[in-house]
Amino acid sequence: MFTKYRYNGELLSEYGLRRAFTGILPLEITEDVAQAWGIEIVPEPLNVQLKRERNSLNEHLKTSFLSYRENAVIKTPLGFPVDAGDRALQDVSGLIVLLDGDETQTLLFMDAENVPHPVTLSDLHVIQKLIVQNGARAYKRKWEIREAIENAKTLDELRAIEVAFEEVAK
Repeated sequence: MFTKYRYNGELLSEYGLRRAFTGILPLEITEDVAQAWGIEIVPEPLNVQLKRERNSLNEHLKTSFLSYRENAVIKTPLGFPVDAGDRALQDVSGLIVLLDGDETQTLLFMDAENVPHPVTLSDLHVIQKLIVQNGARAYKRKWEIREAIENAKTLDELRAIEVAFEEVAK
């Protein structure tokens, strides 16, 4: 929050206020310090604070989503966890092409903990579908969070929004 200060009838930034006092103000300008020095603290208008918080939260949403998409791990009915990011989907799709319809062949597949498991083409299709479903749920969650951010009317509402994607895998 970028607070403004009124001193001697002039509206100042913190930098301007410190220049007016030539470096003798305490490091933190609290209510008590302001009152003692005859300074009025003028907070930012709510709409400016909301815009700043929204922008910050949207940026956090963007980086959290990208991180989740890169590092997601999901459980499978095959009894082992698999990476569920974009790279994992590309790898699984490549293995499906490699088997080219051969239902009898098995390959070793490294799970999310780097433990090898023999898998069939059918198993790979299951993994692929789960990864795609998880990605779709992650996007849905991202859009829900973005909508909550845009619809928040107060700073408390914005600050109560949790940006998390772990639960989409469940």
